[in-house]
Amino acid sequence: FILVFLFFSILVLASAIRIVPEYQRAVVFRLGRCIGHRGPGMILLIPSIDRAILVDLREQTRTLPAQSAISADNVRLTVDISWNYKVIDPVQSVLAVGNLDEALKNIATQFWPSQVEARPWQETIQNRPRLRAELLGQLEEASRKWGIQVTGAQLGEIQKAG
Repeated sequence: FILVFLFFSILVLASAIRIVPEYQRAVVFRLGRCIGHRGPGMILLIPSIDRAILVDLREQTRTLPAQSAISADNVRLTVDISWNYKVIDPVQSVLAVGNLDEALKNIATQFWPSQVEARPWQETIQNRPRLRAELLGQLEEASRKWGIQVTGAQLGEIQKAG
């Protein structure tokens, strides 16, 4: 009996210990309620009561290839859009938005057509630096409440189709 008890005790203890790497934090939920973030290092979770979501603190880069839109003078313009971000508040990044990458992708996807449709194609191509700054501003504004910091945004070469 003691051997069985000892075996199950070791099994429960082993399932309660987690190792969180230096570049991640564990956002811990106890019975569904957020109790904060833990790590890096060894953390102890109560089995069946605590749940941890790992959040990467390293800078991330995301790219939307070939976003196209039609300008005010009916010319199709295509551009690659990319942005960099990093999590600065792990708890907020988990609680504020369900899918961080998808939310940022939606902002970037809506940005390009809204800018291109309002002006002629030549003006769009000439104003690429200003458009990049506007994209960065929109991403920063939205992401502020999500616990992340957008560190950069890039627009690739604007391609004129047809």
